[in-house]
Amino acid sequence: MLVTVNGVFLGNAANPILFTTEENALLYFMVMPLDSAFKPYAFSLKINSEMTLPPEYGTIIFLPARRYEIRLIAPKYKESFEPPIKKILQSVKVLENSSKNNFKIAESDANLASLNRKIGNGSGNNNENIPDNSQNASLDTAKPEPPKSSSKKTVKYYIVSLINDGADRISIEYGKHVFYYTLPQGLKNLTLKAEILNNNLVAAVMGEKKDDIFKEKYLLVLKGKADNYEVKIEGFFDLIHQEGKKISTLTLNRDIALRGKVCVFDGVSLEKIDEYYVYVNKEPNRTNDIRLMPIAVFEAVKCKDFAEAKHYLTDSLNAILSEKKLEEFFADYVDIMPNNYYQQYPHSFLLIDKNNKASLFKAVYRDNKIDNFFEIEIK
Repeated sequence: MLVTVNGVFLGNAANPILFTTEENALLYFMVMPLDSAFKPYAFSLKINSEMTLPPEYGTIIFLPARRYEIRLIAPKYKESFEPPIKKILQSVKVLENSSKNNFKIAESDANLASLNRKIGNGSGNNNENIPDNSQNASLDTAKPEPPKSSSKKTVKYYIVSLINDGADRISIEYGKHVFYYTLPQGLKNLTLKAEILNNNLVAAVMGEKKDDIFKEKYLLVLKGKADNYEVKIEGFFDLIHQEGKKISTLTLNRDIALRGKVCVFDGVSLEKIDEYYVYVNKEPNRTNDIRLMPIAVFEAVKCKDFAEAKHYLTDSLNAILSEKKLEEFFADYVDIMPNNYYQQYPHSFLLIDKNNKASLFKAVYRDNKIDNFFEIEIK
């Protein structure tokens, strides 16, 4: 869809649109969808320090000197909606007493298995030997217990289905109980698995993002009993790996050093037992561009990769900046961006806090390394 502001064409909202404006500016947005299934619409914003933007529209960054960066994502509104007719996409019937001791969620991925060099010590239990509760049963299946003698025994099932009633959902039926969980929009190639694991139902949905150049995989794992289910794993991951009773996921940071975040889950309890970062290329990618060095330091500190952060600092600055001080300095900030707005302050960058307020900092360089950095007050 094409977006204009005050009559000026900004771009195609298939990608986020970014622009800056001044306080008290009155902006008129006009959105023209390219798809005939959607209708044009318009909205207006008066820019001030108290305003907020609904998440479906985008984000406002509050810059120094009463300037604002608008990161706009124009939503789509359909002209007409189809009636919510439920379509069953896939369905699995699971016998209540068919308990197993392990649930195969994903195939092993050799690429993730090879990324075993941790950055730091990790933040989880890092337990290499998960307690085996299988009582020497097979990893894939356990011998079912012999049925108890009964003249009239009711056989109970869970019916787990992927449905679409205007949105993709997973539904779990057990007797009179029905549970629904809505999946993210824009998924394709959905698959469904369900088993009884240690007397609890475990259901897993995997899929892929439509038109995603990064080929991220969606994974949802639910666990529980009738009308009492808990989400144990959910997210978009670049790699998913299962080996024995451990499930590992990798999410690429897409940062300067090319790190990835690995989360490890116990394949029986499905609880997270470890979390750490790795270098995707086994060694950190580095920059010699001084404009990117503050960003590289910020990214490293947020991953607790202090050795890499200190690589960009001079020896004299490293002598007075401990790992704890580095972490405390960046603790209140959630993002960093180059300074493209205040040209009178070269070698500077913007740190953004959790309230989307940006602060300007200047870096001082010596021998192509950061020798100091401090905040610049702009009135």
